[in-house]
Amino acid sequence: LGFDSISQSYDVNGWKEAGTVDVLREACSQWYYEAGAAVEREDGSRTQSSRIEGPISTRALSKLYHRHQLPADASHNNISTVMAGTTRVYRNEQEGWKQIDQLENLQLAMEAFRETTMPPGWSEQMQQQQQQQQRENHVTAEQYCSNDQPVSTEENSQNVTDELE
Repeated sequence: LGFDSISQSYDVNGWKEAGTVDVLREACSQWYYEAGAAVEREDGSRTQSSRIEGPISTRALSKLYHRHQLPADASHNNISTVMAGTTRVYRNEQEGWKQIDQLENLQLAMEAFRETTMPPGWSEQMQQQQQQQQRENHVTAEQYCSNDQPVSTEENSQNVTDELE
């Protein structure tokens, strides 16, 4: 990679290895995270506990961070985890545990992996626009081909080429 996002210019030294770019290095890392959880006991009371989870990819960490929940499976059915900027994370290439909000490049990488949903009705609107465009294209083709005089294949090809230019 050769683009410097700070100066908004290409690096005078040319291309760089992806592993030397901080945000990409963090995007490709495996992470451990400290999960503070509220555990429900058999008597109905709740208690706070902390445990270390991982390793997980930055994509999986992003999913947990943005959804604020653990994946639904039997091993976590009575635990609710809240992940926030103060959640501490660790990867082998960093010194000590740090809070997510202290790691700007991790936040950028997690935002890049963030899943988005389209607004309700978006796919219907797109389908309607595509259908309208197809109808307009079809009418144009019919109008073009409605010439009463027969046209040879070679002449027809030339007419289409002329219109495209």
